Amino acid sequence: MHLPAAVHAEAIPTPIPPVEEGLYSVEDSIALLNDYNFNSTICAQTTIWFILFYSQFCGHCVNFAPTWKQLAASTDAWSPTVRIAAVNCANKQSQRTCRMNKIWKYPEIIAYPPYSKNKCGGQSMHLHQEVPTLRSMMANATSFYYNELHPSTWPNFDYISRNETAASIFE
Repeated sequence: MHLPAAVHAEAIPTPIPPVEEGLYSVEDSIALLNDYNFNSTICAQTTIWFILFYSQFCGHCVNFAPTWKQLAASTDAWSPTVRIAAVNCANKQSQRTCRMNKIWKYPEIIAYPPYSKNKCGGQSMHLHQEVPTLRSMMANATSFYYNELHPSTWPNFDYISRNETAASIFE
């Protein structure tokens, strides 16, 4: 019995396409996520992720882009405890991720806590236009998750006195 050549051929893995840049690039200290790398990047990691879901065609998103870039640059030293990312929902390679995370408006910031098991288990955050306000919001969320989960790879937040803020640990 002779089998067709297709049966003998080895399966060729489908290459993972690179993330297409929208309003952000890797030079902005922002992780670029899509359907192919979202789950492996945020799930079961010790990092808290603050992810901006946006559309490159949204006027509010375009106006917010410089703020998100400034925030990423000003918090780059917080890595690997805290990371900043962006998902371009206008990109075909990101649409499933945006639907799964129930993104219906742009821009939308969602915080994914460390050890996330659910790719849709993030917490929506209020969108602020000023970097200091966003930094403070991120520091408070990070402090909250530290107190809840005590990730062993994170800095020790226990020494923060009553007179200090969570943001002071990152300054």
